[in-house]
Amino acid sequence: MRRIILGPDQMLARRARDAFVAERDPDGLSVDRFDAPTSAGVVRDALVTVGFFGSGRVVVATGLIERLQKELSGRKPSGGEPQLLIDALNTPNDNALILYEPNLDRLPAWLRSTISDDVAVELFAIPRGRELIAWVKRETKAAGSAIDDAATQRLLERVAPGRWREANRNPAYDLPPDLLALSGEIAKLAAYAEGGITAQDVDLMVAASEEDRMFPLIDAITAGDAPSTWRELATLQGDDDIGRAYNQIMTTLELGAVTDSAGPGSNLPEVAKELGLKNPNRLTQVARKSRVVKAGQAAKADRLFKTGKIASHHAAIDWVAVETRRGPR
Repeated sequence: MRRIILGPDQMLARRARDAFVAERDPDGLSVDRFDAPTSAGVVRDALVTVGFFGSGRVVVATGLIERLQKELSGRKPSGGEPQLLIDALNTPNDNALILYEPNLDRLPAWLRSTISDDVAVELFAIPRGRELIAWVKRETKAAGSAIDDAATQRLLERVAPGRWREANRNPAYDLPPDLLALSGEIAKLAAYAEGGITAQDVDLMVAASEEDRMFPLIDAITAGDAPSTWRELATLQGDDDIGRAYNQIMTTLELGAVTDSAGPGSNLPEVAKELGLKNPNRLTQVARKSRVVKAGQAAKADRLFKTGKIASHHAAIDWVAVETRRGPR
């Protein structure tokens, strides 16, 4: 048996790998594990080695294809390690070979076109929308509980707000749901809730994501709404949260200055790319918001903080809110 397990979801891929290993070798006594630096020759040699007491072996190689692909840098393979790997995959054997590639979402063309049909290739994509809802319900059932539709959507909005329904059209800027984090929250809810998980249980037990907690504060302070700023600031937990909020506020105000300079009718996503922003749509989002606070006020607050005249991030946010309330003087 030869099997290639691909990501991009690492938790699902890891579960598939572990289940296959447990099925082939329940005692774990005949498993050889190799990481990416291991040569394809070593993996091949392990594959033809007889297991203890004549039993079959399980050979698990992690990241081998990914490493070879990087080393080839687009060149076609000619012998060497790639050919050794192809030979290992295409030669029937009583032992089992698993190529575990959680960072890949497809096979390289040079490998896809050369392996036999007997090699099983499994892709573990990250579910979205209805598929993700179904996954949550299966995971909840496996944890010994049940979850209704309202609670499922509430949970997904808490853990992956705005990101769970569908992927970003530009893969470079997609931020998929974290299934490992979701699984942890489901296990916690299943242990707590009696008679099934409800939306009220989710509200009580699952903390809002950083996006949920930060954006209302950022919107309030950039709009010059001091009362809402202080109310949202009070919901943050500890200096780390407040520090992250402060940095995001400053970044948002700097981006606001960029959109003001670009002028009406500008191609803001293109401007964002020129600036090297990770998410080109961020400038467009900032431009749509009403901004009373200007970058100059933020810069002054930042200067006062860095020179020690303002003692903390919390105090710097307070200063900006108070200055905005006072208006120009």
